[in-house]
Amino acid sequence: MQKRNFSTKILGYKLFTGIGLISYSAYLWHQPLLAFMKHRSLNTPSLNQIIIILVLTLILAYFTWKYIEQPFRVKEKFNRNFIFKSSIAGLVLFIITGATIYQYNGYPSRYPEVEYIFSEASDRSIIDKNIVGDDSNIKIAIIGDSHANSLLNSIDIALTDRKIGALVETQNGCPPITNIYRHDLPIYADSCHLHYKKAYEKIINDENINAIIVSARFPLYINSSRFNNQDGGIESGQTDEVIFDSLEHKKFLWNPFRETRVYRKPNQF
Repeated sequence: MQKRNFSTKILGYKLFTGIGLISYSAYLWHQPLLAFMKHRSLNTPSLNQIIIILVLTLILAYFTWKYIEQPFRVKEKFNRNFIFKSSIAGLVLFIITGATIYQYNGYPSRYPEVEYIFSEASDRSIIDKNIVGDDSNIKIAIIGDSHANSLLNSIDIALTDRKIGALVETQNGCPPITNIYRHDLPIYADSCHLHYKKAYEKIINDENINAIIVSARFPLYINSSRFNNQDGGIESGQTDEVIFDSLEHKKFLWNPFRETRVYRKPNQF
């Protein structure tokens, strides 16, 4: 009985009673606010952002409770017939609005040009071809790894509009340089060097190419550490590190199981 009295006393405070009254409205508001915040930022919400969302949720919940919930509880003002007609009118309005937005492709003019290009590109699958843009007017070369490939849709849209073409010479998992050997993944090994040796020869010998776009995951290649987004964990891979070395030092083999480098004399091969 004493515990019940204590709980009743605590929950009877105006603060908790008020939160209880607006709790349903707060429940309805918090999700869209969080969704819009995450839509505007790729990072995990900070503590300050969460506090702002919490305060904004409570403020909106209060006004929703006061000016929507409370008036609708007065039957003399809002009877069943009025609620039914209002619901039908609201439904028709939402259908017309949605159909109009769909008809005009989401009104893409609301975006700046750069955002519009990326928005359009996100609806396409990654391009898998050697030329993007206008293939009759190749002025650019694109080199890099899979990060460069992820930009090809956007580049294709931008270059097509400008009637310019680009030669695509990318290779997944390879920094755009020659004379390197990858120790941690045998399927790549010499392939990075061989690919970019041919690619650079082609680019140099093409007099029409006057610009090069370079995009690659350089932090990985330089630091040898895999990506950790502090949320979903460290990126998985065959080894903890990505090890590149000069072709001249291929005899230094990196052992991912013992995490040591082993030297073998040429006559041991």
